[in-house]
Amino acid sequence: MMAQNDVLVAGIDVAKDKVDVCIRSLSQRQTFASSPEGRRALIRWLRKHKVGKAAMESFRWL
Repeated sequence: MMAQNDVLVAGIDVAKDKVDVCIRSLSQRQTFASSPEGRRALIRWLRKHKVGKAAMESFRWL
């Protein structure tokens, strides 16, 4: 299901060694290394799927 304004949204879960990304409306999932090369691959993947927005959890040091 797409949003009413047709913007494709990706959800991103950031961990120490990896980044998990999901585009639920397209049933797409991918894991990327938490490294410069992994970030470049993530950006290519988001562009390939024409993602307009990405959301991730907030992080706070305690």
